Amino acid sequence: MEGLNSGILVRDTGFHDDDWHGDFVRWGSDNDYSALPDGAALNVENCVPAEDIVPLFERIALIRISFPSHLDGRGFTLARHLRLLGYRGRLRAAGHIIADQYAMARRSGFDEVEIEPALAQRQPEEQWLFRADWRTHDYQERLGRRRCDQALNEQDQKQLSLPFAGSHLQLPQASTTRQREPRRHRRKSRRAAQ
Repeated sequence: MEGLNSGILVRDTGFHDDDWHGDFVRWGSDNDYSALPDGAALNVENCVPAEDIVPLFERIALIRISFPSHLDGRGFTLARHLRLLGYRGRLRAAGHIIADQYAMARRSGFDEVEIEPALAQRQPEEQWLFRADWRTHDYQERLGRRRCDQALNEQDQKQLSLPFAGSHLQLPQASTTRQREPRRHRRKSRRAAQ
């Protein structure tokens, strides 16, 4: 078990003190979780397969996914996968997340971001609040991702053949009869056109 954290939580409303008062259990695939109490918090590395955590969903109140670097985006993928597999509890990104990544964290399924006080000084609350309207300018929402996710949840992750969420968009068909001209002919054609 790991002790309490002294990080600052970032939510859509700004900076908050950490309100989790319990310990975090470090995830390990070889650990025995039969004694894990209901409402536990799990600390997970960003490389853990989401399917391994599914049997514990009913007993976990909070999953904290670590980000060892702001350049490592595997935690976003893990969060999205956990949500698609049905996890409904609190999901927290912890570690090296910068304000520019807040919208991505929220879109991928995180409820909050935990940052160090030193980062909070370098990137004050105003920078994080500027990105708090994470639903604005989200192209996936315009394409109907939410409807697709709801269908996945309603079908309870069974084998589906969902059409592309944006199937109302007409994409141009590629022509199979036209072959690409050799490079030397394309250059001649351009020169002739000038």
